[in-house]
Amino acid sequence: MRAIFNFFFYFCCSVAPLFFLFIKPNILDQSILKVLPYFFYGSIGLCAYLGLKINQGKVFLSTLLIGLLYESSFLMSLFEKIGIEKQIANEIIFLGFPLFLCLNLSIKEFKFLSIKNIFRTLITILPFLGLIFLASKNYSIFMKISEFKLVTKFDSYLILSITLAIFSYFNQNEKIKEFVLVATLSMISLYAWGYFELTNSIENIGFVKILAFSSVAMIYLHSLLFMFWKRVYIDELTSLSNRRALDESLGKLSKKYSIAMIDIDHFKKFNDTYGHDQGDDVLKLVAKTLHSVLGNKVYRYGGEEFTAIFDKYESFDAAEVLDEVRDKLSKLKFHVRSKQAPRRKNNRG
Repeated sequence: MRAIFNFFFYFCCSVAPLFFLFIKPNILDQSILKVLPYFFYGSIGLCAYLGLKINQGKVFLSTLLIGLLYESSFLMSLFEKIGIEKQIANEIIFLGFPLFLCLNLSIKEFKFLSIKNIFRTLITILPFLGLIFLASKNYSIFMKISEFKLVTKFDSYLILSITLAIFSYFNQNEKIKEFVLVATLSMISLYAWGYFELTNSIENIGFVKILAFSSVAMIYLHSLLFMFWKRVYIDELTSLSNRRALDESLGKLSKKYSIAMIDIDHFKKFNDTYGHDQGDDVLKLVAKTLHSVLGNKVYRYGGEEFTAIFDKYESFDAAEVLDEVRDKLSKLKFHVRSKQAPRRKNNRG
């Protein structure tokens, strides 16, 4: 349920700038224009800081580039120095950003200030360098890429964004999966900005720009705060609420409640026989089953132990629910992938 709510929130924020394809931006008070830039700078700066705090250079680089894209005057001055006009520069930025995100979020990360990570960063900006080279040395090829058209003149951007979306779907890095989703949805907001920037179809482009980038900053920040929340309150292995969440929940109980401790019999022997990887799979299976019956009432206490809290439940009512859980667990089938020999104790010395 939480994941569905987050997706709905991210999607709504991302599509908000698209409404200005159909309505004029003078419907909002001008004072909002004065506030939004401060919100953007504060949010994107905090995102970059949080990215460093969780040792995710990918997040830091993505938020840093969003900040640079907003400060387009700085980028335009760089393009002017190499002889590229504003319209072509916008198209380079528009096409290069989805490719940058794909590379940045997929290439393995190294220690932040290491030579390997610097080399990795250089690889992620290759799309921009390649497009700059084509625009300055082989303009005809660049125009074929930028004006590729199936339905609209923005099909190149849309195809690149869909590629990023597919990558997001198959991304297996659980630590930043939320951020990858947000980075994908943010392309919708940036599409709105790019459309008006390249077509010059609206007078107050500054308003749409700050709204689009503020939307991106908002969902970036929310995703990172959610990632921090998960680190604090969610058990990484089982995805259940952890011991800290349990301690806080205990302080909110009413006068009538029941608590059950649940553990897995002979779990240590199973671990010693089949290995910890198989043991982790058992914990995940049990946790998934417990959550399917108990929902948010169940917590991982530690090791193979779980705790269930039944607020406003009599003990016999809780016992009936637990009997249902025990019955469901007893019917589970677990297949061991590869048996490992039990570890032998070293009796020497």
